[in-house]
Amino acid sequence: MTNKQKTVQAVIKKSQEVIRVTQADLDAYERIRVLGQVNMFDVVQVSRLSGLTKNQCIQIMKNYETFKERFAAVPGLKIYRNADLTLAELKDQQIKLEVDIDLTKAKIVHHVAAWKDLAEQQAFLEDELKKINSQIRKGSGNDF
Repeated sequence: MTNKQKTVQAVIKKSQEVIRVTQADLDAYERIRVLGQVNMFDVVQVSRLSGLTKNQCIQIMKNYETFKERFAAVPGLKIYRNADLTLAELKDQQIKLEVDIDLTKAKIVHHVAAWKDLAEQQAFLEDELKKINSQIRKGSGNDF
């Protein structure tokens, strides 16, 4: 068997793995979905907020209707609507989102400062290079 065939078989096997999704998993996913403030295709964000793995989120997205039907007859499952969330739950989710926004802003500020530092260093090095080239052209390259 060639490496390519082994790779193809590994990919097929991985795609056939069953990701277990429970009633509680769907419930956690629903809590995030109904907020309407998270892009549900941002699996990393949904995963972090819901406590689910990325693969569980993807499995739920792919088979949402199936899971909804499967757990519909299960007592206690809440397919949430906005009105079903308590004010405390909404505030908790809002706080998590605000923290994420603040962290993102801090990261942006940090990266902008780093870019400014790099730009200043680049300008300094370019000036130094011009001085060295000027000295070489003048024939006084021995001074440095």
